[in-house]
Amino acid sequence: MADLGLAAVLLYRPLFVEVRSHWLPVLGAGVSRTRLQGWVGKDAPPLPPELRAQHHLDDALPEQASLEAELLASHCGALPKPAVGRMVLAQRIRDSVMAQTLADKEHAVLVAGAGHVRNDRGVPWALSRIKPGTTTRSLAFVEVEGEWKDPKAYAAVFHAKALPFDFVWFTPRLDDEDPCKPKG
Repeated sequence: MADLGLAAVLLYRPLFVEVRSHWLPVLGAGVSRTRLQGWVGKDAPPLPPELRAQHHLDDALPEQASLEAELLASHCGALPKPAVGRMVLAQRIRDSVMAQTLADKEHAVLVAGAGHVRNDRGVPWALSRIKPGTTTRSLAFVEVEGEWKDPKAYAAVFHAKALPFDFVWFTPRLDDEDPCKPKG
């Protein structure tokens, strides 16, 4: 939980309390920021071939363009091209590490953001590389956009032709502020 912000810890606390009340294990499935920076940071050396192989980084990512578009949009279009490449690599490594944590479990639940639970390029895709034939189901919490009523319209939010999840749970919007709009 060291990488989670306080808000995330408070948000997920009820889930962890419920899980622990049933004596179920809670496992960390992430990679530390320090380790990730050492692999993909601005001055990091090229990744060794064994690390690239372990995380299937030489396998073509089916939705690489959507990941790049999503990263650019989430940073208000202000990322330099080399930073986008490093962020794509970081996302792929994170997804692979989470998938490796799940791979040897008979049953498991991963709590992660929508970008990580995408079937087309997230943890389910990485898990299919590590342990072919594994059955997964993904659920994304998606904030309602204005008056949009058709769930299919939300695919554009994810830079996809169709929603890349098995299930979507629509939640109220917290606010309609544009984070890319200059303040003042």
